[in-house]
Amino acid sequence: MNPPSALRSTTALDHRSDIEGLRGLAILAVTAVHAWPDLLRGGFVGVDIFFVVSGYLISLLIFRDLGAGQFSFRDFYARRVRRLFPALCIVLATCLVASVLLTFPIESREIGKHVLAGSLFASNIALWMEAGYFDATSESKPLLHLWSLGIEEQFYILWPLAAAMMFRWRRYLFACIVALLVLSFLLNVFWVVEKAKGTFFLLPTRAWELLIGAALAYTVTFGVSAQLHERLCSLAARTPWLVRHWRDVASWSGVILIAAALALLDKGKHFPGWWALLPTTGTVLLLTAGPRAAFNRHVLSHRVMVFYGSISYPLYLWHWPLLVFPMLMGFEMDNAMRVLVLTASVGLAALTMEFVERPLRSGVWGSRTAPALCTVMILIGLGGWALKASDGLVAKYPPSVQALARAEFGNDFVQYRPSRCFLNLEQGPEHFAPECHDRRQGRTHHALLWGDSHAASLFPGLQQWTDGGPRSTALSQFTKARCPPLATLPSGSSRRCQEANEFVMQTIRQEKPATVVLAGYWSLYGASAAGNRPLADELLTTVQALRAAGVAHVVVMGHLPTWTRPLPRVLLAAWRDSGEVPERTRTAMDPRALAMDRALGAMLWGPGATFISPYEELCDVKGCLASLSKGGIAHPMVLDESHLTGDGSLALIERSHALLFN
Repeated sequence: MNPPSALRSTTALDHRSDIEGLRGLAILAVTAVHAWPDLLRGGFVGVDIFFVVSGYLISLLIFRDLGAGQFSFRDFYARRVRRLFPALCIVLATCLVASVLLTFPIESREIGKHVLAGSLFASNIALWMEAGYFDATSESKPLLHLWSLGIEEQFYILWPLAAAMMFRWRRYLFACIVALLVLSFLLNVFWVVEKAKGTFFLLPTRAWELLIGAALAYTVTFGVSAQLHERLCSLAARTPWLVRHWRDVASWSGVILIAAALALLDKGKHFPGWWALLPTTGTVLLLTAGPRAAFNRHVLSHRVMVFYGSISYPLYLWHWPLLVFPMLMGFEMDNAMRVLVLTASVGLAALTMEFVERPLRSGVWGSRTAPALCTVMILIGLGGWALKASDGLVAKYPPSVQALARAEFGNDFVQYRPSRCFLNLEQGPEHFAPECHDRRQGRTHHALLWGDSHAASLFPGLQQWTDGGPRSTALSQFTKARCPPLATLPSGSSRRCQEANEFVMQTIRQEKPATVVLAGYWSLYGASAAGNRPLADELLTTVQALRAAGVAHVVVMGHLPTWTRPLPRVLLAAWRDSGEVPERTRTAMDPRALAMDRALGAMLWGPGATFISPYEELCDVKGCLASLSKGGIAHPMVLDESHLTGDGSLALIERSHALLFN
């Protein structure tokens, strides 16, 4: 039985301007959220629209050729190369050159790694593997957006193989598509909280979004089953109004779902999860409605939307690097700058489409086009590998500043005792290692360090001082990422933080250390002027609980000096401009950290409690201590924006030891 016209097109691959316009809607949403994240917080669902559209269109091609007995893996992959490689090669090569000319080694090395991953269509895997507590923010990764391209290309590699295999049993092809779709969706729902990073970045939990498009493509190409056809005809007989207007009903329903996603979603939601059904179902409805639906005909098919849809791929590639590189160079991205950047992105995308994509997509070099593009991509990937292997060409810097240039490569984080006494975001108290509790014999004094990553950054200095100082002190460390030592946890605290804090408090009641040092990245938990006092009150509650538990001396460490950009880059920029590395600096200091330190310092902590202000110990009118010179070589005080190096930790402890161990 032939399928109803509602679910098939006369020619499956006829060009549809409304699909081009749907791509335009998606790219406008993505660029808007990247440029103004607080204006359209749900704009990231534009990527999910792309996934459904891509799965639909690519499956139409595959099913058409399989049905006609003309499918060729060689031709399919050659078309994919001609479609995807030209613009991507241009953008990757540009980022490679820009990183060498405009950025510091830590940035160059990371960009080189991401260029290599992008050339292999594995950006999503690279980002998943490097995601962690000390990972750089998205604003510092010019190729972050290639994660979605990695998912699509991995799907393009695997899906033709799976479809061709399943097509041998064509009777069960649709059931297999649905089964894979449901399996992927369920994995996404089950893991979106427990394995959030992997669920977001990896193909197994994202494939369902492309498979929804594939399922729709099957019904368009081969029709629906006879049983479903009969039910649709029965429904049509009972609802003649719906038969006449079903396209507009489907179209406007899709618009409402996508609008809801744009309005309701933000980074705080567990995504994809169930939430991803909003943009994906909305996209399916718009695709199903077809070009004759009023919204599709008048809005999506409008020449402005079609224009943005036609350049959506190169625009997606260009816009994010152009937004990120100015920030890496220290420019303030105000609204005028953002508008200028997006305008330049549109111009570059149009030029890329006209003079690069179209000529190469048409096979200007004949059968040699795809191999030539693959060769270029391999060379670009090797360039990225070389940049990563050379640590961002760090050797071009003079020896006196190479330590600064290498500082962010993460060597000193080992001194925090990560995953043992400094637990990560996911670990619970059972992961505290035996050495976290210092039970060495002959120690006359016992001190315990409790808090988050800022507390962990104090450990190297405390350890050196207690081991080498005049007082024989045992030093225990119980710290966990994004886990402040508070009875009532603020929003943003890590998983299992409550369990970890209860464990530490129980340990303190049993062991009764003479001194407990409390430290935290306080501005993470109360970053506004209104939020400082409640957090300080919660901290006071912890101090009182410790005193009641028999702790003789409680030390509250204030907020560590914090910068809005990684301090090594601030110092390198100063050296680049003046030829000298400043010992102290006020450049790029974060005012929220100072405000929090002052709010804590204004508290009355009561008898047996001491407050130490790192700002008072490390800063003066010239600024905060930022670098330490050892043998004529400059070393930074902190590794990133605020976490102390081993030398920086010791410098703070040496200046405050009288208050710590009174």
